[in-house]
Amino acid sequence: QAITHYEVAVDEDPENAASLGVLGIAYLKANEPEKARDVFERALAINPDSFEANHGLGIYHMREADYEQALGLLERAVALKPGDASVQVNISATM
Repeated sequence: QAITHYEVAVDEDPENAASLGVLGIAYLKANEPEKARDVFERALAINPDSFEANHGLGIYHMREADYEQALGLLERAVALKPGDASVQVNISATM
């Protein structure tokens, strides 16, 4: 249900990096990691400063055991939104 809602939002505004980032997170939660990765990469191409896309793609790479890539993305996310506890937890999981 949530995925459909976010897909509609992206269809209406395909250049909205924030909407793409939220759609990617929904795909991750629905265990559709490849779709999530594609959407996060699309969001970052539009806006490299997208917190949602940096954080989400970092989680994707963490789940794929690509910790070096994950750490870089998660560190970028923390720089964009200092104090976000969820990013800090994910960073510690890459160590």
